[in-house]
Amino acid sequence: MKKIPGNKMIYNGKIIFNKKINNLFYHLKIIVNNFNPKPGQFINLLIDESFQPFLRKPFSIFNYASNKLEIIYKVVGKGTEKLCLKKPGEIVNFIGPLGNSYIDFLNENNLNKYNYYLIAGGSGIASLNFLANWLKRKNINFKLFYGSKTKKEIIFYNKYKKIDTKFSTDDGSAGYKGLITDLIKKEIKNNLIIFACGPESMLHCLSKMNFFKSNIKLYASFEAYMGCGFGVCLSCVVPVKNNNDFEYKRVCADGPVFELKSLIL
Repeated sequence: MKKIPGNKMIYNGKIIFNKKINNLFYHLKIIVNNFNPKPGQFINLLIDESFQPFLRKPFSIFNYASNKLEIIYKVVGKGTEKLCLKKPGEIVNFIGPLGNSYIDFLNENNLNKYNYYLIAGGSGIASLNFLANWLKRKNINFKLFYGSKTKKEIIFYNKYKKIDTKFSTDDGSAGYKGLITDLIKKEIKNNLIIFACGPESMLHCLSKMNFFKSNIKLYASFEAYMGCGFGVCLSCVVPVKNNNDFEYKRVCADGPVFELKSLIL
């Protein structure tokens, strides 16, 4: 473990397992000491020392407990093709924890004042799972909404079913048939805090649903291509509203969690 500019830390962790969990996703668990992430943060992982891929890859923190860090990922390019081949006992190098957290937007002294909805679209569950576990440890009630194309692509379906998750699938193979945003419309209540992570199309739809008229707050974790992961390279900026104009914010350093109504989608 060593520091880099911005007081970020570089860690080495040993792989416990790295396995395929359904037809789309892999689950990586590593041992790493003296690591203290918060829900919503991410790591920037070095796949190997070659030039393919040249940059580190960002991954949401799926969970962290008892010195064990977990991520969920899809094989979508050269980097993740190499990552899925790594074996137990191998060492992986990463920078983290990076970005802000969902809980940065909460007042821990009055958590029970609100109702909480967690809305995951597809791989968005990789970010929200850590928050769900944090809320459970705090004995805070919440509802998890999980949308996917099909039941076969839902991560840990039986686990989430036990906590009364509301599912939606495009083909109707699990839960509500249709989009998760259509299901949410039937469930909205006052005095609500919503945390969401998923495709930009889902976040855009949520932002247009007039949540902000009934004491409802909506925050979203935003994904973007990035290089350094800690705000230096400026490759992951997104436009956000600033009075009647806009400005750019860095997803890696100013986010990845933003109040959704501030984003220009």
